[in-house]
Amino acid sequence: MSFPGVSIGIVRERIQTVNDEAMRQCLNACDLWAARISEAISQARPGEKAYGPQAKEVEVTEYEGYELAIWNVHTAKREGSIRKIALPLKLQPEAKELLAYFQKFNPNEYVFPFTRAKPLDYVSRVQPIFEGLTYPIDTYLVGPKGNLTKVPSHKRDFKLHALRHLRASELVEKYGFDGFNLAAYGGWTIRTASSFFGQSIPSVISRYLYLNWQGYINKLLRK
Repeated sequence: MSFPGVSIGIVRERIQTVNDEAMRQCLNACDLWAARISEAISQARPGEKAYGPQAKEVEVTEYEGYELAIWNVHTAKREGSIRKIALPLKLQPEAKELLAYFQKFNPNEYVFPFTRAKPLDYVSRVQPIFEGLTYPIDTYLVGPKGNLTKVPSHKRDFKLHALRHLRASELVEKYGFDGFNLAAYGGWTIRTASSFFGQSIPSVISRYLYLNWQGYINKLLRK
């Protein structure tokens, strides 16, 4: 998905203006991890689920001379199965900030202990940092089988979920991620991610792909 008129740089600059630290780092997490909001927050409203991490679910290691932070992100569409998000701290300053925020908590504490309503309300009403930004939605079908209604292409206001797709676009366009990398990083199914690149992979080994940060990290080690 491309975002005409919306750059990742502009979005990150706006996130950095957020006054509330918890809200700012929650948005950073959704951006950097290409995460669904339910993968960041740890409290769920009735009928919903939350998969947000505890403070202990990050480690710092060294790889090829770079200090990396590696987060365990619980993937919502796979019932909370872990995927590994590895980021070079020197090259991604937002990741360094996010790591510092995690380190303020006790190991078993949840770092974003609120429902999705809080960050959504914050960016919609309290500090509407994405005001004026939109992104395109392609034509799609809705309704029961046999009675589908076509919804024409249109623009949608930039909100929380757009961060996930904007990050995915950056990973593909700037860092050269392929379908395997994108699936491992963002938690998309192998079929969904690889279909955009004409790739395929046996489903029996797909469960291991999500733990393989070494498969994409060299693409992120660029200034």
